[in-house]
Amino acid sequence: MSMFDPDNFINAEVNSELDTKSIPAPEGDYAIKIVKLKARAWAKKDDPTINGVAIDVTCEVVDQNILSDIGLEKLIVMGSIPLEIAEDGKSLAEGKGRNVALGRFREACDINRPGMPNSSAIGCIVLGRVGHDILEDGTIIAKVRRFAKLA
Repeated sequence: MSMFDPDNFINAEVNSELDTKSIPAPEGDYAIKIVKLKARAWAKKDDPTINGVAIDVTCEVVDQNILSDIGLEKLIVMGSIPLEIAEDGKSLAEGKGRNVALGRFREACDINRPGMPNSSAIGCIVLGRVGHDILEDGTIIAKVRRFAKLA
Protein backbone atom coordinates (compact mmCIF):
# COMPACT_ATOMS: atom_id res chain seq x y z
CA MET A 1 0.00 0.00 0.00
CA SER A 2 1.23 3.48 -0.89
CA MET A 3 2.47 5.73 1.91
CA PHE A 4 1.63 8.85 -0.15
CA ASP A 5 -0.57 11.20 1.86
CA PRO A 6 -2.80 13.23 -0.46
CA ASP A 7 -3.82 15.54 2.41
CA ASN A 8 -0.21 16.69 2.87
CA PHE A 9 0.62 16.91 -0.83
CA ILE A 10 -0.25 20.60 -1.37
CA ASN A 11 2.07 21.85 1.38
CA ALA A 12 4.86 19.31 0.90
CA GLU A 13 8.21 20.55 -0.43
CA VAL A 14 9.35 19.21 -3.79
CA ASN A 15 12.98 18.09 -3.49
CA SER A 16 13.96 18.07 -7.15
CA GLU A 17 13.02 19.55 -10.49
CA LEU A 18 10.35 17.37 -12.12
CA ASP A 19 10.52 16.23 -15.71
CA THR A 20 8.25 18.04 -18.16
CA LYS A 21 8.41 15.58 -21.04
CA SER A 22 7.14 12.03 -20.96
CA ILE A 23 8.97 9.14 -22.60
CA PRO A 24 6.70 7.87 -25.38
CA ALA A 25 6.24 4.22 -26.12
CA PRO A 26 8.21 3.39 -29.27
CA GLU A 27 6.47 2.77 -32.56
CA GLY A 28 5.92 -0.87 -33.45
CA ASP A 29 3.94 -4.00 -32.67
CA TYR A 30 4.32 -5.48 -29.19
CA ALA A 31 2.48 -6.98 -26.22
CA ILE A 32 0.24 -4.69 -24.19
CA LYS A 33 -2.23 -5.38 -21.39
CA ILE A 34 -5.69 -3.79 -21.34
CA VAL A 35 -6.04 -2.13 -17.92
CA LYS A 36 -8.99 0.26 -18.26
CA LEU A 37 -11.89 1.10 -20.60
CA LYS A 38 -13.79 4.36 -20.47
CA ALA A 39 -16.56 5.48 -22.81
CA ARG A 40 -16.67 9.19 -23.64
CA ALA A 41 -18.73 11.52 -25.77
CA TRP A 42 -16.84 13.73 -28.19
CA ALA A 43 -17.63 16.69 -30.44
CA LYS A 44 -15.54 18.36 -33.14
CA LYS A 45 -14.18 21.67 -31.80
CA ASP A 46 -15.02 23.75 -34.88
CA ASP A 47 -18.36 22.04 -35.54
CA PRO A 48 -20.02 20.53 -32.43
CA THR A 49 -22.81 19.10 -34.61
CA ILE A 50 -20.24 16.49 -35.63
CA ASN A 51 -20.04 14.28 -32.56
CA GLY A 52 -20.07 10.72 -31.32
CA VAL A 53 -18.91 8.25 -28.73
CA ALA A 54 -15.56 6.49 -28.33
CA ILE A 55 -13.97 4.04 -25.93
CA ASP A 56 -10.64 5.15 -24.49
CA VAL A 57 -8.44 2.13 -23.84
CA THR A 58 -5.64 2.40 -21.27
CA CYS A 59 -2.89 -0.15 -21.87
CA GLU A 60 0.28 -1.12 -20.06
CA VAL A 61 3.29 -2.23 -22.08
CA VAL A 62 4.22 -5.76 -20.95
CA ASP A 63 6.99 -6.44 -23.48
CA GLN A 64 10.08 -6.51 -21.23
CA ASN A 65 12.41 -5.78 -24.19
CA ILE A 66 10.59 -2.51 -24.88
CA LEU A 67 10.66 -1.52 -21.20
CA SER A 68 14.37 -2.25 -20.82
CA ASP A 69 15.19 -0.44 -24.10
CA ILE A 70 13.64 2.79 -22.81
CA GLY A 71 14.70 2.29 -19.18
CA LEU A 72 11.28 2.26 -17.54
CA GLU A 73 9.59 -0.26 -15.25
CA LYS A 74 6.09 0.79 -16.29
CA LEU A 75 4.79 2.45 -19.42
CA ILE A 76 1.19 3.36 -20.23
CA VAL A 77 -0.07 3.92 -23.77
CA MET A 78 -3.58 4.92 -24.81
CA GLY A 79 -5.82 3.85 -27.65
CA SER A 80 -9.26 4.96 -28.74
CA ILE A 81 -12.04 3.11 -30.53
CA PRO A 82 -14.78 5.13 -32.25
CA LEU A 83 -18.27 3.69 -31.89
CA GLU A 84 -21.06 3.74 -34.43
CA ILE A 85 -24.39 4.33 -32.72
CA ALA A 86 -27.65 2.95 -34.17
CA GLU A 87 -30.40 5.21 -35.53
CA ASP A 88 -32.27 4.94 -32.20
CA GLY A 89 -29.36 6.81 -30.57
CA LYS A 90 -29.29 4.30 -27.71
CA SER A 91 -27.55 1.16 -28.95
CA LEU A 92 -24.55 0.07 -30.98
CA ALA A 93 -24.96 -0.15 -34.73
CA GLU A 94 -24.67 -3.81 -35.72
CA GLY A 95 -24.32 -5.63 -39.00
CA LYS A 96 -21.89 -5.91 -41.89
CA GLY A 97 -19.25 -3.21 -41.92
CA ARG A 98 -20.48 -1.62 -38.68
CA ASN A 99 -18.27 -1.08 -35.58
CA VAL A 100 -15.36 -2.89 -37.23
CA ALA A 101 -12.73 -1.30 -34.94
CA LEU A 102 -14.67 -2.48 -31.87
CA GLY A 103 -15.08 -5.93 -33.43
CA ARG A 104 -11.32 -6.17 -34.06
CA PHE A 105 -10.61 -5.10 -30.47
CA ARG A 106 -13.05 -7.69 -29.09
CA GLU A 107 -11.58 -10.38 -31.40
CA ALA A 108 -8.06 -9.54 -30.16
CA CYS A 109 -9.30 -10.09 -26.59
CA ASP A 110 -11.17 -13.29 -27.56
CA ILE A 111 -14.54 -11.84 -26.46
CA ASN A 112 -16.16 -11.16 -29.84
CA ARG A 113 -19.25 -13.27 -29.23
CA PRO A 114 -22.75 -12.59 -27.93
CA GLY A 115 -23.12 -12.24 -24.18
CA MET A 116 -19.57 -11.04 -23.50
CA PRO A 117 -19.39 -7.52 -22.04
CA ASN A 118 -16.66 -5.19 -23.25
CA SER A 119 -15.33 -5.07 -19.68
CA SER A 120 -14.18 -8.67 -20.20
CA ALA A 121 -11.27 -7.18 -22.16
CA ILE A 122 -9.69 -5.81 -18.98
CA GLY A 123 -6.64 -7.89 -18.15
CA CYS A 124 -6.26 -9.27 -21.69
CA ILE A 125 -2.82 -9.22 -23.25
CA VAL A 126 -2.93 -8.37 -26.94
CA LEU A 127 -0.64 -7.24 -29.73
CA GLY A 128 -0.78 -3.47 -29.99
CA ARG A 129 0.37 -1.49 -33.00
CA VAL A 130 1.74 1.74 -31.53
CA GLY A 131 2.22 4.84 -33.65
CA HIS A 132 3.21 8.43 -32.95
CA ASP A 133 1.46 11.76 -33.31
CA ILE A 134 3.76 14.78 -33.22
CA LEU A 135 2.34 17.99 -31.77
CA GLU A 136 3.25 21.47 -33.02
CA ASP A 137 5.79 21.89 -30.19
CA GLY A 138 7.50 18.61 -31.15
CA THR A 139 6.00 16.58 -28.32
CA ILE A 140 5.55 12.94 -29.30
CA ILE A 141 2.30 11.26 -28.29
CA ALA A 142 2.24 7.47 -28.58
CA LYS A 143 -1.13 5.89 -29.40
CA VAL A 144 -2.31 2.34 -29.93
CA ARG A 145 -3.53 2.38 -33.52
CA ARG A 146 -4.65 -1.26 -33.74
CA PHE A 147 -5.33 -4.23 -31.49
CA ALA A 148 -4.72 -7.81 -32.65
CA LYS A 149 -4.45 -11.29 -31.15
CA LEU A 150 -1.10 -12.07 -29.67
CA ALA A 151 0.44 -14.98 -31.56
